[in-house]
Amino acid sequence: MYNHNLFYNEKYEIKGNKFDDIIYEYGAKYTSLMGLEQTRFLMSIIENNNIKNALEIGVFNGVSSLCMLKSGLLNRDDFNLYAIDINDNKEFVGQAVYGFCSIEEQKHYHLNIGKTVFDIENIIPKNLKLDLVFIDGGHTHPFPLFDLIFTIPYMHKDTIVILHDIIDYISPNKWGPSFIFESWSADKYRLYNYDIDSYSTMGCIKLHNTKEELYNNIKIISNICYRSNPFCVNYYKYGPGVKDINDIYMKSSNFGLGFSILEIEKLRSYMQKYYTNEFANEIFDIFMSNYNEYMKNSIFYMNEMRFFDYILKNLDRISKLEYAVQKVIDSIAWWIPIRKWRDNFRDKFWL
Repeated sequence: MYNHNLFYNEKYEIKGNKFDDIIYEYGAKYTSLMGLEQTRFLMSIIENNNIKNALEIGVFNGVSSLCMLKSGLLNRDDFNLYAIDINDNKEFVGQAVYGFCSIEEQKHYHLNIGKTVFDIENIIPKNLKLDLVFIDGGHTHPFPLFDLIFTIPYMHKDTIVILHDIIDYISPNKWGPSFIFESWSADKYRLYNYDIDSYSTMGCIKLHNTKEELYNNIKIISNICYRSNPFCVNYYKYGPGVKDINDIYMKSSNFGLGFSILEIEKLRSYMQKYYTNEFANEIFDIFMSNYNEYMKNSIFYMNEMRFFDYILKNLDRISKLEYAVQKVIDSIAWWIPIRKWRDNFRDKFWL
């Protein structure tokens, strides 16, 4: 039986409203990708649970890092935040921390830019255990699963894992955090926005009571099939240095997937160190099976992603077109003298 008290009874989203003034101050200078209730929760759960070591995967401009660092240092002087971001732009990544934190506070912030979770052995000190892991990097499956598998060896039984953008994330194929959260069979909690009486898009999970349960759950998520990474099939522009369409398919994105067999082999090598060999090989076989299936149909999946991406980017335009057409229909119907006929006419064209 799992203990839900940490998440369900504490209401950190409400307790954290004492941080609203500084959250607004941060937001006035730096754009945050988190909602107010999410920032409240993050700061409150860190301050109230004696968090000593935390890891953030996916930093952006550093507002979340800033909130985690400030709240962590409120509770203990030896709090440390390790942060990883694949973006190597030092003028942008994590800048909110340097804009609001003192030199002394910055000593507790260990930012690693141009890195991924595959570099974790060179980032987290050996034998250090993380009390909190915030996963907010690449959202396309299986990238959040990579993040989880690589960080579990640095967790203890009470480590809190926070996932951003779960359940109803609208962007096509950025559902990796949702796959983890919805498949998770151990203790989990979806944040609630009490200000608008609605669930939030942030969730928490904790590890299972037994290794067998954990392994089985990871296998369930691993078996979810792959689809194209939206950032690898962007047909609006291919980015600097890309001369033609084959460059981004063949060299950069492995036909729109965003990773290759090399990463899968690295995953197995890592898992053989920290998991059982049998489990490492099982996950490798699952990943390779999904990879091979994807490659057989990659051209279709890339075009499928382009279509969904196009629809998403043009929803506003489609809505405006619907409205314009409806106005034309209404103006025509206005000239029909009998109301029943007018209503029937509108019903035929109702969008």
